[in-house]
Amino acid sequence: MAVKTGAEPSLIIRGGDIFTPSGIITDGFIVIKNGKIAHVGSYGEFRTYAAGDSRIIDAGGRVVAPGYIDIHTHGAGGHDTLEAASGALWSMAAHHAAHGTTSFLPTAMTASEEALIECASVVGRAARDGGYPSNILGLHCEGPWINPKMKGAQNEAWIRTPSQRELDRWVDASMGTIRLVTLAPEVAGSMDIIRALRARGITASAGHSAASYETMLCAVRAGLSHCTHVFNTMPPLHHREPGVVGAALSCDQLTTEAITDGFHLHPEILKILLRCKGLDGLVLITDSMMAAGMPDGEYELGGQKVVVAGGTARLENGVLAGSTLTLDRAVRNVVEFLGVTLYDAVRFATINPARVIGVDSRKGSLEVGKDADLIVTGEEGNVFLTITGGRVTYAGEDYDETIC
Repeated sequence: MAVKTGAEPSLIIRGGDIFTPSGIITDGFIVIKNGKIAHVGSYGEFRTYAAGDSRIIDAGGRVVAPGYIDIHTHGAGGHDTLEAASGALWSMAAHHAAHGTTSFLPTAMTASEEALIECASVVGRAARDGGYPSNILGLHCEGPWINPKMKGAQNEAWIRTPSQRELDRWVDASMGTIRLVTLAPEVAGSMDIIRALRARGITASAGHSAASYETMLCAVRAGLSHCTHVFNTMPPLHHREPGVVGAALSCDQLTTEAITDGFHLHPEILKILLRCKGLDGLVLITDSMMAAGMPDGEYELGGQKVVVAGGTARLENGVLAGSTLTLDRAVRNVVEFLGVTLYDAVRFATINPARVIGVDSRKGSLEVGKDADLIVTGEEGNVFLTITGGRVTYAGEDYDETIC
């Protein structure tokens, strides 16, 4: 569904259980004006805001929650970030909106310098211009500054050492919209790049790494604040060398991504992760590739053939190659795997990722003054309606226009 432009009347969502930072407002309502949240209240206040030409949507007792934010997604709907094309980004955005994601970081894999520069330019323009079904917030560069021994599904031919010159080119091409960079702290030159990223306000994340625990602590002091798909593409936890995993679990300064598709992480590992990181330290991602939302078959990731069978994506050698996960499914899985409430599970996909990339002042929660990015879901987490910047960008099959 295309996003409309031009002046719009106020939009009111009423009759839902509103997920706010301070708790759930039962049978509440939200007023949206000019793409922002203007008021969040209880039913008793509703008549004050129901006059005039406001458009009213009845949530029908469903949950009204912040829109999901995916900070790690390579592709979806048959397209990939490295296509470096606005049409590909639009298809990805439409797919994400249909699953409750109202903002995302298109994520580039290890590739040639020129391919990454072109990708940064296209994503930067999309972030600047806006108007997509799901907000494009900037670029996540996962590689090329990683450890070849921990490459996972990355293309080893393009792995290289960190370069300040290349970082400058990325930032310039993206018009300053690089948000997140995944790198291996143990690779020569990484510490200087981590400091440079921090100085630019870009989040530095450890991933595809075999760093020692001591190296990780040094990286944290340099400005590292996040870990990419923790447990995956890093050595397992060892009782004499905690390594990347040990640092991720024990350092309060580090937030951690988790792919909760049931393939990348055992549910019991997720329980350990939650106990170590708490409600504020866990971030759900999809790490989705172009097969997300598509049937099983053969696809591509980073120039490599990927076979998708039973919803699982693997290289021909059997290595996991991203996922076909969606964030609404990830949230439902967390409720099932961990036994947490939907209210708590939602924060892992909203305010937590917003904080990781520094956009929590305007996104990630339903508060007055923030962007009107929200979803209406059933209690089980199925997306009924997606609203991005105050515009309906996805409506489920059972959506009844007569209630508006």
